[in-house]
Amino acid sequence: MQSIIRGVGLNLPGKRRTFDHRAGGRYLREGIFEFNPAGHDFGDKTLLGHTIRGRGFGEVEEALDLLAGHPATAEFLSRKLATHFVADDPPQALVQAMSASYLASNGRIDRVLTTMFLSPAMDASLGRKFKSPMEYIVSMVRLAGDGQGTAAR
Repeated sequence: MQSIIRGVGLNLPGKRRTFDHRAGGRYLREGIFEFNPAGHDFGDKTLLGHTIRGRGFGEVEEALDLLAGHPATAEFLSRKLATHFVADDPPQALVQAMSASYLASNGRIDRVLTTMFLSPAMDASLGRKFKSPMEYIVSMVRLAGDGQGTAAR
């Protein structure tokens, strides 16, 4: 598969970029995000069985829309949320219900979370997936640290 997101990246201060001036107004930058057409492949591509016509940044947007709307994305995000909030091995029925909410709402996470929070599995998990006060303190120390790590006892 060809790379669809070539030319997309971060333009950090102090980094020198090369530009293809023949690309005209196709260069995009917002904050540190940039689409640099000098690094992009403008050929047609196929993603998830869909042909994406080569046209620059529009390809990137189309690819992201395809990926965001895919059932595998819905299941992946739903499972991650359910694992974090409900159980290390969440019930498949909950993950499926959350995935259905994601797909039916065009990826609205608030709808996915509502499905999860109102589920019987969430009620059954209360008090099991939350950190103790000591675990919160260790997490804060790790976050505030200099990347050297912190040993918890």
